[in-house]
Amino acid sequence: MKRWVTKAVTAAAISFLLLQAGPAAVMAAGDSGQVVKKTTYEKEIPNTLDADIMERKLYESAGLFENEITEGGKKYTLENVFYTVDDIEETWKGEDKTITLTDIREDELPGVGYEITENGVTYIVKDVHVTARAPKPATEEITEDVRYAAGESVPAEITVTREGEDGSFEARLTLTGTEASGEAPETREIPVIYHNYDVDTYSFGGTQVPRNDERPALEGLEGQILASAALDPADWTITDYRWSGAPYESGGELLRNAAATATRRSTAVTAHYRGTHTVEQPDVVTAEIECETVVSDESKLVGMGRIATVHVTAEGVYSPVKSIVPKALLAGAGIVAIAAAVSLILFAAGKKDKKDGKEA
Repeated sequence: MKRWVTKAVTAAAISFLLLQAGPAAVMAAGDSGQVVKKTTYEKEIPNTLDADIMERKLYESAGLFENEITEGGKKYTLENVFYTVDDIEETWKGEDKTITLTDIREDELPGVGYEITENGVTYIVKDVHVTARAPKPATEEITEDVRYAAGESVPAEITVTREGEDGSFEARLTLTGTEASGEAPETREIPVIYHNYDVDTYSFGGTQVPRNDERPALEGLEGQILASAALDPADWTITDYRWSGAPYESGGELLRNAAATATRRSTAVTAHYRGTHTVEQPDVVTAEIECETVVSDESKLVGMGRIATVHVTAEGVYSPVKSIVPKALLAGAGIVAIAAAVSLILFAAGKKDKKDGKEA
């Protein structure tokens, strides 16, 4: 009986040790080394941010590493990410803006680095995207307004000169209409011929006119002069007299031409003309200009636009995925085997004791 108890205690002790060592051995069998993945990235962080916010923005690592990877047929899960700051560059960055340009030739688009001023703000071009193209009209309309005095002939067509991209050109315009446009002076020149210019006095309609080599002395004869030109003295006024050249001979007689200037106030007429001119132009485009404001020296003094470009190396540490189910099965199998072994020991011990009892 004592020998059976001793064997039972021994079996129980072995079973206890196996139960303690079994799971540890199973766990150890699944262990393997860690896997480290590296990547580098840059972060632009405004230097004016709070330090805690800057740190959070710097170490935002979403998407840097996958949560689970497979290497050599084994699965690994991401356990930790470590960061190392490699370099910090300080730059100045303005506000981004997109400017749309329409109906512009493609060869006239601003290039990268070109400065654009809009509403008093200077921008520097970062990129240019052409979004649409359209052919420019083959003809362009030309208009002209001409003012004429009342009674003055208004032509049905006129020719005008314009400046184009390839130099000047002429265009023929057609009258499209007229309209009154206030009063304007109308002027006429009335010719007067002096016969026998080398005498001291002249007779004009029975009136004696003295000789004056500097200026025709025709004052007081306005009514007769206007009547000679069929102009109504009620509307017209003589405003000036002048010689029209030097004395000359004709038919053995010395002559000299004079002129009287007559004016009147009349209603002016504005004539409207329109025509077209054919032009050869390349297609025009619509473009989106991506710009950035130029940071002024005044802004730099107060820290506006200051950006820190941080170069970071990130290391993702992966550990092997430990399979729980197979280890549990192995542990359970070990317990079953131990229990079976104990049962056999007890059975064998009992059987032996019975045998010993019979022999006694």
